[in-house]
Amino acid sequence: MRRLSPERVKVLRARLSQDLPSVDANEESNRPESWRSRANCAEDNVNPELFYIGLDDEVRQAKRICLGCVVVDECLKYALSRGEEYGIWGGMTVDDRKKLLRRRRREALQRGVRR
Repeated sequence: MRRLSPERVKVLRARLSQDLPSVDANEESNRPESWRSRANCAEDNVNPELFYIGLDDEVRQAKRICLGCVVVDECLKYALSRGEEYGIWGGMTVDDRKKLLRRRRREALQRGVRR
């Protein structure tokens, strides 16, 4: 995971502090207000920068916070639907999410060939 510039961290910090627009207002899980307040990362004692720094220790800490989170699936779905390019979402880094999408595409293609 690449290290973010201080300017980018400021932008991301500001973005974290506001409600993000929904991707599809008709889909409940894509409305951030429907799940973000219940996320482990929304607790007062959690530093939001932890999810964007990208150093190995911070990535491990962020993933530990996601572990056992009640909304981890909604969070990941939201990040995938938005194409989030930064940060830990749903317990996954951007590289993890890219691998997941590639694997899903490959599996879908294989299922299509088998039919």
